[in-house]
Amino acid sequence: MVLDSGRVLTQGSYDDVRSGFTGVVTRSAQPARPEWSWRRGRERHEYWPDERPGGETRPVDLEPVDPDLEDIVISLSLADRMRREVTA
Repeated sequence: MVLDSGRVLTQGSYDDVRSGFTGVVTRSAQPARPEWSWRRGRERHEYWPDERPGGETRPVDLEPVDPDLEDIVISLSLADRMRREVTA
């Protein structure tokens, strides 16, 4: 189980978490949306949820990555925080 500020973000085995993850994680030197990105070594990873406000599209030059558990947890945490900001 993964918690963020006392809320359950996800739970289950890695395979369960991975299969339930939606959206795309990309990598680049400069993110298109810094508020949705985090540093992984010398690169920036960025989460692109399936449902984006205003129908925003992912730039085609951003390279998709196969997200590991760290990417998934960070992505879910960012999505949860953005959802709470919108509803606040």
